[in-house]
Amino acid sequence: MSDQWEDENEGNINDEMFNGTGEEDIDDRLATAGSGNAGPPSVKQVQFAKKIETATHVPLPESYNADWRIISEYIDTNKAAFEKALRENPLAGGGKGTPPSEKQLGFARLIAERLSVELPEGCKSDWRITRKFIDDNKSDFESLPRPEGQSGGAPSEKQVSLARLISDKGGIPLPDGYDSDWRIIKRFIDENKGVLGNGGPRKRPGMK
Repeated sequence: MSDQWEDENEGNINDEMFNGTGEEDIDDRLATAGSGNAGPPSVKQVQFAKKIETATHVPLPESYNADWRIISEYIDTNKAAFEKALRENPLAGGGKGTPPSEKQLGFARLIAERLSVELPEGCKSDWRITRKFIDDNKSDFESLPRPEGQSGGAPSEKQVSLARLISDKGGIPLPDGYDSDWRIIKRFIDENKGVLGNGGPRKRPGMK
């Protein structure tokens, strides 16, 4: 499951939470200035420093906007506290979040289903909330028993295609997590494959 977890979260966390430290900008300045002379910080540095200030309540130093070395030191000093604040409250840094990836949301739904818990409010619209939900529940999810000799993983393309065919023909909603855990999709197929046989498709509730 650890491999799956790494796959689910690759991308968003790096793109939005920790980028913009200005380290690349600092290297460029040193290369061109030689001695690292004073100069204004980059827009990314300022944006990241302001996120740190919002999350940690550590005020930005005076003249931070005039010398990139001042803001760089502020970032280096407070970055660990910023990361800790975000682990406790993913929205602490402010800013508008973006929706989670399909894989992230699918994994969160799988966890919720297996643990019989509700997804938190905002989970479908902000990847930071989705990530915290996964972080908070991943250990309990991974401790659940699995079929003997088998481990969880994504279903095959054939399984997904068959499940979608059953859903279309039978008017049966696909379960959450069907495309991220082969056990869920296998159970769905086993319980509903009769709609592809002589009995014909099942009717939606309310249909005559």
